[in-house]
Amino acid sequence: MTAASALFKRALSKFRARDVRGGWIDLDEAISIDPSQWEYFWTRGAFHYRRHAYYSAEEDLTKAVDLCPDDKSAARIYERRMFCYGYIEKPDRVVQDANWLIEHGFASHNLYQWRGWSRFRIGDTNGALEDANMMINSIHQTPYFGNESLLFSAYQFRSVVLYRMGDFEKSLEDYNRANKVAGQEQIPDVQSYRKRMEDHIDMVDTVDIVFSRMSLKPAPVITLAKSRDE
Repeated sequence: MTAASALFKRALSKFRARDVRGGWIDLDEAISIDPSQWEYFWTRGAFHYRRHAYYSAEEDLTKAVDLCPDDKSAARIYERRMFCYGYIEKPDRVVQDANWLIEHGFASHNLYQWRGWSRFRIGDTNGALEDANMMINSIHQTPYFGNESLLFSAYQFRSVVLYRMGDFEKSLEDYNRANKVAGQEQIPDVQSYRKRMEDHIDMVDTVDIVFSRMSLKPAPVITLAKSRDE
């Protein structure tokens, strides 16, 4: 066992014993001695993430993914870094990491959620619509407790994307699908629907609210973004 690996093992033991300060010191020293181990950076990045230090987490997770030798381990890092990018308002980077995960066989409705949200924020409504469709299909195909809540939010998201694209009839159809899932009132016609939507808050804020209701990983709402490791 090398000096660095011994320190890393001791750091994990200290973290398990809730000696966070001691674990931090040992982990930092292990990285200082041997900065070639992806597990060290992954561990430190994950701890930064838990304390909402998203910029520091991003730095360590980037080093970890650059060093990681296999896709299965890298997938965990890409996903966690994707969340960091969402919280620090880098939707283009969210899309990049989500693309890698989807292309390497780690697709899920949660990934389509994050990529769709981010595509919408950077103005890629066609991409957002593609992800909304994939999200809805994935939810239908995957037995999961709470699917009604997921479908409600997914239909709402697609209705917002379609509205932004000017397809008000299809947008209304999805809006009513969402309301049917939730047991809420249906809107009878496009004119009434447009009046309601025009009186509503901004489209981007609507998307943030829709995804904050999703029952898995929380969507990166702008108000959660912090200054550098504040």
